[in-house]
Amino acid sequence: MKKRINFCLVVLILVMFISANAFAGFSLSGKKKKGGETASTEDVSSQQSALIKKYQEYSSKITKAQILMAQAFGFKELKEKLDVQSKNLESGNVMTKDDMEKQRKLTESAQNKIDNQMAEGEELSEEGKKYYQKSLTPYFGSVLIYGRDVIPGAKTCLEGAKNVISNASMTEKLKVKKTFKVILYLGPKVGPDFKNLTSFGKNLLTYGKKNKIPTPKDAKESSKALGDL
Repeated sequence: MKKRINFCLVVLILVMFISANAFAGFSLSGKKKKGGETASTEDVSSQQSALIKKYQEYSSKITKAQILMAQAFGFKELKEKLDVQSKNLESGNVMTKDDMEKQRKLTESAQNKIDNQMAEGEELSEEGKKYYQKSLTPYFGSVLIYGRDVIPGAKTCLEGAKNVISNASMTEKLKVKKTFKVILYLGPKVGPDFKNLTSFGKNLLTYGKKNKIPTPKDAKESSKALGDL
């Protein structure tokens, strides 16, 4: 009888041990952990929404800056395109992946056009200089938003999205990728885009100094803050 009781106790302890280890291998959602905590779809979706808001804030500000630059150099057609984009950004509609792609192309196109004009030594009229000077504050403000908020937000969100995707079942992966299509598109591009923005910013300051166009105080502060990022 005593041996039977001891045998039952041993079996019970083994069952408890196996159950505890089996449970430890799973997250609370029921998905097995892979090298640490499993990110949740809800958390990453929230991060993506916050990132979109910051990217939209940056986009609105840099578009306004480029409108002023287009006025400074007399680029009428470019200004019209930027005006349309500015209205779209201010409409309140949440940016999609396609909207971001369009924004990136327009920003780059405008930047190249203005950069080429500055490289050719284009001299601005007195009115043009005023527009140019006004453009510096929103421009460097937009780049500061990009460096302080968009880049770290994109990094965190992209890591989370990859974590969720890697832990998703084969049947869920496609659905999850669609959920995170904004960050999967934008995430790899924020580094190179930021480099282009800061490089163009240096050209703006150099051109302004050469043409004796004073840099507004807040634009100076923003440009100095970029050096700390």
